[in-house]
This record gives sequence, C-alpha cells and structure tokens, in this order.
Amino acid sequence: MRGRVSCWLVWCRDFGRRVRSLVSFWTSTFPFENRGQNLERRGFVMEPRSVLVTGGGGFIGKHLRPLLERQGLNVVSLDYRPAQPGSDPTCYQCDITDSQEVEAIFRTHRFEAVIHLASILPTASRQDPHKATKVNIAGSLNLLEAARRFQVNRMIYASSVSVYGTQPASSCVSEDQPSAPEDVYGAAKRYVEVLGEAYQLNFGVEFLALRIAMVVGPGTISATSPWRNQIFEYLGRAPQKEVLIP
Repeated sequence: MRGRVSCWLVWCRDFGRRVRSLVSFWTSTFPFENRGQNLERRGFVMEPRSVLVTGGGGFIGKHLRPLLERQGLNVVSLDYRPAQPGSDPTCYQCDITDSQEVEAIFRTHRFEAVIHLASILPTASRQDPHKATKVNIAGSLNLLEAARRFQVNRMIYASSVSVYGTQPASSCVSEDQPSAPEDVYGAAKRYVEVLGEAYQLNFGVEFLALRIAMVVGPGTISATSPWRNQIFEYLGRAPQKEVLIP
C-alpha cells in the first residue's frame, strides 16, 4: 500500500470543529489497535496507548492534544521551545535534528503512532534555508528512522499545499494535481512525503501526509504573516461577526 496524501483547509470560523474532524479522520484512517483491551480482558494490565505529537507547542498541537486524550489516548508531545511551567510532564523540549534526543524519547515511551507537526515555516525557511532544510528534512528522517527502529505502526505527517507551488486563484486544487514546489519549504515538504512513502514500502511504517492549507484562528502564532494573525485575532474577539472564506 502506497503512502496517502489528503488536502485540508483549516480556518478561523469553526477551527475547533475542524480539528475534531481531523482527529476523527486520523483515527478512522489509521485505527489504533485494540490489543490493550483484549489483554485487559485476559487479566493483563496494559499502559494507555501512546501517541507522539511533534510540534506540540504549536497552534494545531495545542488543540490536538486534548482531543486525542478524549479519544482515550496517552499523548506525549515535544517541541523545540521549553515546556511551560505547570505543563504535563510528558511535554518534552527536544531538537528533532538531534537523533540521540529523539531516540531517548522513543526509548522512554512505547508509541503506536507519531503525528509529526514540527516544522520551520515558510517565512523562516526563506530567511534561513539551511536551518529549514535541516529541521524539515533531517528532523523528519530522524523521526521516521526512530519509528522504524522502535516498531511504531504509523506516522501522520503535516505536509502543506506549498508542494503544489503557485496556482491560479480561480483554480481548485485536487490531490491529483502535480507537485511543483517553488520554495525551500514546499520542496522539503514534498521530499518528506516521498521519504515517508519509501519507509512505508520498504519498512512497513504506515505513512499518511495531510497537505494542510492556511491555518488561522485566535491564538495563532505564525511565522508566515503577522498582519494576518492580527486580523483574525480581532475577528475572533467579536463572536457576532461571521468570517467568510471562499
């Protein structure tokens, strides 16, 4: 089975509902094993099923963790930023370009899946393409390799519509649209998609890439365009206003 790609657009108006849909999509696409329940019936005590979320301190990661926990999953998150005071002890500060740091987390926890959100975003990628390539490609490779070595069942990867390059404003992009990235960020995202497919074909690590579009909403911290965040912060504070995005 080849790796799969899906397109997603997340916007401010009903972000919570769309993240819940995203969780439902992930868990239905790659249903987590019920072997823990089976063993419990036979008298064994199993630890909760564990999922690793990289980029857990980011906008999507902060919304995703509680939703996964309500699905009965034990969530471990990592981010390059230090954990906030009072954070869950399973929130780690980690540089994913350091394979030893990544391996230490995989040795500490037994993961059934990895949801890989960590990334250097487009503006920062243009400012420092070397760092962006190191994080977005080499960091992703470290996670794929750890998943292979520690027999993690699957990885779900936050790719981007940037893999399509510039498209006419009037066009509707489908999953069959040829990829034509035009910047370092898009090229790195496409590279990891291909790399993930190779790991699935050769090593059995199930891989799904979601080509996510613009992610905005109250509380967004984005390296893409600060002015856009200000607009949505303002609109988000006015519940009587309806945000319409074509």
